[in-house]
Amino acid sequence: MNEQQNTRLDLWIWAVRLVRTRALANSFCKGKKVKVNDQVAKPSRKLQIDDLVTLSINNRIRVLKVVGFSNKRLSAKEAAKLIEDLSPPVDSSKKEYQVLPPRRAKGAGRPTKKERRILDKFRGEQ
Repeated sequence: MNEQQNTRLDLWIWAVRLVRTRALANSFCKGKKVKVNDQVAKPSRKLQIDDLVTLSINNRIRVLKVVGFSNKRLSAKEAAKLIEDLSPPVDSSKKEYQVLPPRRAKGAGRPTKKERRILDKFRGEQ
């Protein structure tokens, strides 16, 4: 761990393993998905100890308290020492399903009228 007083927001998000790349951390900040102390923050925002970072990632809100800094990407154990997770608990009773769009076999042509009715019924478009 580096004993400096502050670091860039995008660098910290990447170093504590919230995202896979620093460029992705940068795009999260530019996309206004990151707040520091309830204010939308730019990637170059300097973090300080005890700042609250709110991050919207994977349809989940993460609320993290800054405990330490590093300019290098850390192992998961070391990264856990730099954050205090204040996120609301995840409701495990809700299962998230990803619905894939219907696929037709290649070369099958357009759906017939009967197949369209079945698709419309499936989509709830009766």
